[in-house]
Amino acid sequence: MEASKFPLEVFPKELQELITELKRTNNFAEEFTALSILYAVGLAVGNTYHVQAKKTWNVNMALWVIFVARSGLGKSPPMKFIFAPFYDRDRELNKQFNEELKEYEEYESSKDKEERPGVNEPTKQKHLYKDITPERLVVSMDNNKRGIGVHSSEYKEFFNNLERYSRNGALSMLLSWYDQEEHSRETLTTSISIRLPFFPLIGGITTKDFNAFRHGKLSGIGFFERMLVCMPTNLKAEDIDEDIDDKHIKYWFDYVKRLLAIDQDLDEFGEPQPKLMSYTASAKIRLNEWNKVNNAKINYECEEYATQYSKQKATIHKFAGL
Repeated sequence: MEASKFPLEVFPKELQELITELKRTNNFAEEFTALSILYAVGLAVGNTYHVQAKKTWNVNMALWVIFVARSGLGKSPPMKFIFAPFYDRDRELNKQFNEELKEYEEYESSKDKEERPGVNEPTKQKHLYKDITPERLVVSMDNNKRGIGVHSSEYKEFFNNLERYSRNGALSMLLSWYDQEEHSRETLTTSISIRLPFFPLIGGITTKDFNAFRHGKLSGIGFFERMLVCMPTNLKAEDIDEDIDDKHIKYWFDYVKRLLAIDQDLDEFGEPQPKLMSYTASAKIRLNEWNKVNNAKINYECEEYATQYSKQKATIHKFAGL
């Protein structure tokens, strides 16, 4: 498949400046920073907004992203910076949860609780996980209607887990979540129904390990076909004796804070009810032109490429929404 330079001009001026300044002062690859920002925006918006691709098809903005480069060439630092507002917010939510849990436990253990105002059991709210088991993942998704994301600075361990997950059906679950399929789980002790799973993934991996996994047991099952692979060329390790201006850092933290402040609408059953973004007439014309080109590639490329191009039919709507 053809490669191309990331079109930084699609970003607002302030975000373009953030990307270029992080490159100038920290040697962050612009492609890594730009895709980290797109992932972060999608995670922050979550299930509050979807793109109306058709009247019968709405698309969320969850991306699956993988950064590929040799060790020491800066895959993790851009993600660490861009995701810092989420980890700060999650620490606040965890503190709030612990306080509410303590209040709930005190109420449950009290001898006079029938005479006191009721206290509901709190649910743990979180945006971004570094690693998680499939079992815990389902519970977390059920608790967080807006959606949850996974950020793995080193994908190798995550991919090793995926091979293990494939034996108990968890891998199929993740693939279905990408496709926004409803998830139901009934056991003797739990009953969980997730109508709109929102599950973005992002992480980095060395070129050597990527090639091994790409052509290993995970090949051909639809996992990598859903990934956005970012593999910049001409990356070089370099130390720069400059620091980014605080105004750019403040802008990014405020930007994420505004997105996280968007209310998540729920329907009468307590399930997410996203607001829909529709295409303008001129955008539909451009979209139809793109579909013609993409369909030609699906029809005439080899099977592997055709599968990847077919997945881009959803990705184009995710990008449009972002």
